[in-house]
Order: sequence, then structure tokens, then C-alpha cells
Amino acid sequence: MRPEFSAEHEETGRAWIPYFVLAVTLLLTAVAVYFVAREDVATNHMPYVLAGGLIVSLVLFWLARSQARARAAAERAAAKLGQSEVRFRTLIEQSPLSTQIFSPDGRTLQVNRAWEQLWGVTLETLGDYNVLKDEQLAEKGIMPYLERGFAGTPTQVPAILYDPEASIPHITTNENPQRWVQAIIYPVRDAAGEIREVVLVHEDITERKRVEETLRYQLNLTSAITTHTAEGLCLLDAEGRLTLMNPAAEAMLGWTEAELKGRVLHEAVHYLKPDGSPFPLSECPLVGVLNRSETVANCEDVWVRRDGTLLPIFCSCAPIVVDGKVTGAVLAAHDIVERKRAEEARARLEEQLHRRAEQLTEANRVKDEFLATLSHELRTPLTAILGWAKLMRSESFDPQMSGRALEIIERSAVAQSQLINDLLDVSRIITGKLRLVAQPVELAPVIAAAVDSLRPAADARGVRLDVRLDDAAGQVLGDADRLQQVIWNLVSNAIKFTPNEGRISVQLCRAGSHAEIVVEDTGQGIRQEFLPYIFDRFRQADGSTTREHSGLGLGLSIVLHIVELHGGTVTAESEGEGRGTTFRITLPLPALKQ
Repeated sequence: MRPEFSAEHEETGRAWIPYFVLAVTLLLTAVAVYFVAREDVATNHMPYVLAGGLIVSLVLFWLARSQARARAAAERAAAKLGQSEVRFRTLIEQSPLSTQIFSPDGRTLQVNRAWEQLWGVTLETLGDYNVLKDEQLAEKGIMPYLERGFAGTPTQVPAILYDPEASIPHITTNENPQRWVQAIIYPVRDAAGEIREVVLVHEDITERKRVEETLRYQLNLTSAITTHTAEGLCLLDAEGRLTLMNPAAEAMLGWTEAELKGRVLHEAVHYLKPDGSPFPLSECPLVGVLNRSETVANCEDVWVRRDGTLLPIFCSCAPIVVDGKVTGAVLAAHDIVERKRAEEARARLEEQLHRRAEQLTEANRVKDEFLATLSHELRTPLTAILGWAKLMRSESFDPQMSGRALEIIERSAVAQSQLINDLLDVSRIITGKLRLVAQPVELAPVIAAAVDSLRPAADARGVRLDVRLDDAAGQVLGDADRLQQVIWNLVSNAIKFTPNEGRISVQLCRAGSHAEIVVEDTGQGIRQEFLPYIFDRFRQADGSTTREHSGLGLGLSIVLHIVELHGGTVTAESEGEGRGTTFRITLPLPALKQ
């Protein structure tokens, strides 16, 4: 039966008392009237006695009724107070929050089941524990909050990691008694406003703290990776707008996160193709990532830096999917400028190695041709010398035949001596031992001497030599013998390749600060593809041993080196086979050179 029902029933049961008092009073009044009437009927006191009795009866009835009602009200108040107390205790006991009730001096009066389960401690095992003397709470800075609550102010207590073993050893039954808790402390006052009890309600936030620590660790880890990784990382929303960019991406692009945040990344850094043409958004790989939840992996692309320069990158992009919906994308990009440079350098190196290999192959071929040519060129005059020497020894020649034999032997020996001299000059050039005896040289006599020594050969082939020398060309600083060798090589080469009735022109003139020598012939000319190699050692347009003209292919390389030692230049010009050749030499004039 509910307490309030019992109080109401009891009040109803006592309602008869005022009526009983009224009935007794009326009865007594009636008795008094009877006796008065019997003793003195003639008197007029009857109405007064009757009225007085009625008044007394009503007063007593009212007093009795008021007292009964006051008592019933007091009993109902006491019943409701008891009911509130029961409800309070029941609420405390069944609350899922750990609750501890203290007396005003800090001793524990009551705890609920949630408190016992939280700490693994019962009220009986607490003994004389006083929360206001807990050193652990003082060390962790919680005591001022508790004191404020005991002083009468409801107070929020900050979260702490509390260990009951540190305050009351060996009483907890929990394996791991430490708990993260946050609490509220508030006073309970009596009717007079005095603090009767203090309530401390704990909230166990251990799991939340563990999750927060895990999240914090993951956040720190993610932040560390994002901040310190060498890859540029960008986060985009569902429309492709930038929401986050790490320092590596800022360094790559020249933009800061604040400058690009909220902008569509494609429009900011991906709007140009490598050839400089516009890059439509519809062709951007990010469209597939954001619109179709695709993943782009290991894609080579080009971004545009803030300064407008192109940045080759290697990137991957994956969608961020929440509840089956693409909410954004994460983009990772790696700067491959150095790799591109390395690839280009490697390609250039491979090309150089390829050309070098071709050059070595060509040089090896030229060397083989040169050795074959050398053996042939050395054997030809030697064969003539030995043959005519044997004939002269074995047969008796008349003076005319003997003179011819000696002439052939001498000519062959001179040819062989020239070959050997050319080989020695080339050897000196290669080893850097070719030296010049430098002195002022008049070019006209040097050129004339070289040409005159070759006139018999030109006349024998029916080639006309046309020499025009400007005596005012001036002096050069050089080696007269080596300069004469240069002219001799060029003119003899022209005679060799100029057919009968041909013409060779040798000219000397002054061209500004230089003296210019031009040797021009109407000979067979030079093929255009061979012209760049005309001054290379051992190079000949026809390197076979069955070629029409003899020689080792060293004369023009010697010419080039001697002219360069004099600080000059030599070039060859030809319009092709059958159209002649022109060699042009420029030598600096000393006075103007200074």
C-alpha cells in the first residue's frame, strides 16, 4: 500500500472526532436545559442557556476539527518527507552514475552500487576514510574543488586519473583499479538551510579517455606523417575544393594552404597541359575519383606552379567514402623534376655513349683502313726502289736507262720520306710535342716558295697554277717552315685532285686584322656528307687500297693543327663533287693582334 493512501485513509478515519465533540456538547447542553427548565420554568434564562450551549458546542467543534486537520496535515507532510527520502535513496542506489554521500566533515555516509563497482570497494571496507584528507586528491589539484562543494557551492570537478590503491591500499577488488573520472559535487541542505550532506557524483570516462588517447595518437601520427612526408598531400571536398595541404605540397606549388583553401584545385594548379594548351576539367583524372569513386594510381602528370612554371609530378588519388557517398578525395603527389632531369641526363648520356660507340666503331674502321692504306703506301715506293735496284744490279743499263732508274728510285724514296714525315708530325701533334719557331714572317715569299716547288708536278699533270700575292698583306708571327708545309700540303692536294687542263688559284690578301690565304681548285670537289670530316686524321673520301689517288689522309689534319698553333683558322668549302674546293686560311697580324 502506498504511504499517501494510508495517510489519506487515516485522515478520513479521524474525521469523526469533531462531530463526536459536537454531539457530546449538544447532549450536555440539552441536559443543562432540561434541568434548568425543571427547576424554574417561569424564568426566562432558557434561551440564554440554549444559545450558550450551542455556541460552546460550535466552538468546541471548530477547535476539534482544526486540531484534527492540523494533525492530519502534519502526518501527510511527514509521510511525503519519508516518501521523498525513500525515492532519493532508491534513485541514488539505482543510478548508473557512481554516487558517494558525505557528512559535512568529509566522512562517507552512503555509496551506491555503481560506486562500489567502479572502485571495487564497499562502504564497510572504507573504514575511517575522509575525502577531505585524501593526499592523492590534493596532489592532483582537486582538493580546492571539493572544499568549494563542502562550503555549499555546487562545483564541477575536473577529470583526473584516480587510483584507490594510492589512497587506501589493499581494499579494492578490481584488477586494474585506476579510473579516469570527472565529477560534480553539491550540498544537500535541511529546512533551516544548513548543510546536512554533500553528494559527489562520478562519471567514469576511462573508455572515453582511451578513445581520446587513441584518436590523439592517430591524429599526431597523421599530422607527423602529413607534415614531414616528402610527398605533397592535398585533401579535397566533394566538389574538388582544397581543404588541406601539407608543407611539402606548399613547397612544390609555391602556394600556401590559406591561399588555396576553398578553391577548386584543378582550376588553381592543373589548368594547363604540358604543351601549354588548356586542360578541361572534364579530362581531369580527379573527375573520375570524385564522380565515379575511382582510384587513380601512379599517374604521371604536370601541375602549374604559382609562378606559372610547369611541375612534372607522379600522383595517386583515392576517394573518401562515407556511408556509400563520396565526400572528398585524398591526393598524394611526388615531385619528379629531379627524376625527369636524371632521365634526360641519362638519355643524353646514352645518346653520347651511343655516338661515342659509333665514333669508336668508325675510328676503329678508319684505323683499319689507315693501317691498310699505310702498308700499301709504304710498300708501293719500296717495291719500286727494290725492283729498280735489283734490275740495276742484275742487268747492264745504258746511261739513259740508268738515269731513269735512279730518278724513279729517288722519287719513290722522297715519297716514302714524305709519308714518314707526315706520320712523325701526326705523332708529335697527338703527343703535344709539335713546336713552332716563332718569328716575324713575310707570307708572300713563303707561299711563293711552296708553290714553286710544286710547279713541276702541276706542269706534269697539265694543271695551271695562278698565284696572286699581295706584298702589303703584312707579317705574321710564326714558323716559316711550318707555314710553307701548310701551303705545300694544300697545293699538292689540289694538284692531286685536279684533272688535266684544270686550274689552281693561290691568293694572299689582307682582310682587316688578319692575313687571308685562299687555295681554290677546279678539281673533283668534296661530297657534302664528307665535308665536316675533311680535317679529321686518317679520313679520306675513298679509303680503299684500290683508290685512284695515293696518300694517308694526314695532310689536312696537319694543316689544321699548324694553323691553329698560329692562332688562325682554316675552312673548306665545296659545292659538291666535280665542282672544285676552296680552302681559306686566316692568320692574325701581330700589330693588330696586340
